[in-house]
Amino acid sequence: MAKPEWVTYSNEEIEEFILKFTKEGKSPSEIGVILRDQYGVPSVKAVTGEKVTAILKRNEQAQEYPEDIMNLIKRAVNIRDHLRENPKDIHTKRGLTIIESRIRRLGKYYIGEGDIPKENPVLRDLEEYSYILDACGKNKKTGLGLSIALGERAEALDAALNLQKKYRDHLTKGMEWIKEGANQMDFIQYIYSEDKALKSIMGTISGVAMSANLLTSEKPVISMARMHNDIKISGRTTRDLVNKGVDLGKALHDSSLSFGGQGGGHDIAAGAMIPYKEMDNFLHLVNDMVEYQLNN
Repeated sequence: MAKPEWVTYSNEEIEEFILKFTKEGKSPSEIGVILRDQYGVPSVKAVTGEKVTAILKRNEQAQEYPEDIMNLIKRAVNIRDHLRENPKDIHTKRGLTIIESRIRRLGKYYIGEGDIPKENPVLRDLEEYSYILDACGKNKKTGLGLSIALGERAEALDAALNLQKKYRDHLTKGMEWIKEGANQMDFIQYIYSEDKALKSIMGTISGVAMSANLLTSEKPVISMARMHNDIKISGRTTRDLVNKGVDLGKALHDSSLSFGGQGGGHDIAAGAMIPYKEMDNFLHLVNDMVEYQLNN
């Protein structure tokens, strides 16, 4: 493809645009779209003889990992988070298998081309990689997870591995604790803890416990953790109960508002925050609302 007559920018000017947009946080694909739609450059390679990524690499501005494989990794992490709460979602599991296969193929290709470095052994397993990033997020260390995704290793990876171990230890402790069972009401069940280690994973262990039949799947589970003068609440239910009318997002939203709190979410998973002194009243109202949803 020859350089179109209407393109009046020189190669040097186009390169300056590319470097400018990169500093503004634009990805190579976004830069290509901007140059096409706003500057009339139909193809950077056709005009300059180089792709956007090649120009960035020559100017030492290229991302350490190619954009397409990073986007796939982010999708895989998000899907794994979804599957942790919805382990029976067979369609999504199939989609994850396809995405992970594409990542492995792209990884082998880019390593062969020298576009990405040979990976640290602990990160060669995509599943383990996603668990490490997930642990960073669960511990509110999103910056650390992003640094690893962008290529930082050494101290950053060591810190993330420590977070992962800590998170797994907490999950193990939580699963042992939840074996004691939940408190039963007519239409819901609930668990309560003041253990600091369990506060951030109450929703996760509730969902896993229902899937593993450690808690009955015939009632939604309301998990509660005390936060000083407030109660942090995570609600989980099953797809079968949702099909029968249960909507935890609405139940927790409406109930929490009645006691000066706030909440909401999806029909199958939701959360709320309420004053500690209203815990018992809140539970009875949620129980009544779930009864109404099932009978209407």
